Amino acid sequence: MKLRQQIIPILFFFNLVVLVNSRVFADTDRQRASKFTLDQMVVYQSLPSYSQSPALKELEKEGNLPPISDRLPKEPFIWKTNIMVDGTG
Repeated sequence: MKLRQQIIPILFFFNLVVLVNSRVFADTDRQRASKFTLDQMVVYQSLPSYSQSPALKELEKEGNLPPISDRLPKEPFIWKTNIMVDGTG
């Protein structure tokens, strides 16, 4: 029972530290994101090739879905990856 009384405050403190840190990081990410203009974050351009999931490829192959080049606009909206702090996705 004594061990349990010691562990509960420790767990409470650990959870509090995690909560505070997650809020600090979220605020930092928001501040960092607000420093970029839309032109610095996105671009409209065509790419040499496009990829899609295997399920969509199969639907395309069966003729149930138009080719990916017909489904996308000529110059699709593309997120620039140079400003992504933790990578894509």
